[in-house]
Amino acid sequence: MADQDRKLLIRIEHYSDPNPRDPRSFPLFEARMMKLERDVELLKVGTVGLDSFSYLLMGALKYDQYKFNPGLVGDTDIEKAKNARLTKHALQWYGAASLAADDYARGALPGLVSVNSVLIAHLGNATEAHPDAAHQIAAYGQTPAQVPSAYSEVWRTHTRLVEAEGGAAKLGYFIQTRNRDGYKCKSALELPDPLVFVPDKGYDLIRANAGWKGGVGPNAHIKAVIVGESGTGKSTLLASFAKVESPLLVLLFDAPGQAAAYLKRGEAGPLTKWDYGYYQNVYAGG
Repeated sequence: MADQDRKLLIRIEHYSDPNPRDPRSFPLFEARMMKLERDVELLKVGTVGLDSFSYLLMGALKYDQYKFNPGLVGDTDIEKAKNARLTKHALQWYGAASLAADDYARGALPGLVSVNSVLIAHLGNATEAHPDAAHQIAAYGQTPAQVPSAYSEVWRTHTRLVEAEGGAAKLGYFIQTRNRDGYKCKSALELPDPLVFVPDKGYDLIRANAGWKGGVGPNAHIKAVIVGESGTGKSTLLASFAKVESPLLVLLFDAPGQAAAYLKRGEAGPLTKWDYGYYQNVYAGG
């Protein structure tokens, strides 16, 4: 069956750098974003997800470090810096990366009016100077506190062993939706806290369990940050947003292997090269 005859379920766009010292993903992503609204309409996309903010930041950082603003930290020899703008302090790169990534995580993505917008983020690591970092998204400077303010939903996915039938233990998946235990979660949909979910059926459960019923109609769009540790079902939860009538578009900055959560939802088409790197479609019926 030709691709044009199959029903699109998910489109995965890859933005990763096999050589971090020759970074291309972030400028390609910036160019692609100029046509995102057009393609959302053409593909009849229902959800746009960015997976993940942590690796979007890394892409922006490496681009500034090695391409846009290169230089030898602490060196004052212009010739040695090959006539590039000299970077005297590495914090310049982190600041530039935060500002650039913020344009998309807090601006463009939640600013898409006609679709669901989902940002996946990893949790930070606590340090002596920043003990609360383990309860916030992994980012630089003030970004962890600023990005969630652009979304009406902030969910933390986590797992724990629960008792199954016959007394055996199984892994249970949960979504935290309220501000507690140091995690600043929230839910304008008035989801229960915690919400027990089956990862590949997460979207349907979210719609069914919304306390605010005005927010579950076809014209009510979810704007959510999904944060959590690795292996807690973040990408699988996003993959569950994919519907034949409203496909999912994934902007994947994580390593290509992370695409597995999306590929297994249907029948994977070929990996295709285009102006902005690579993309791969997943079709219904696989």
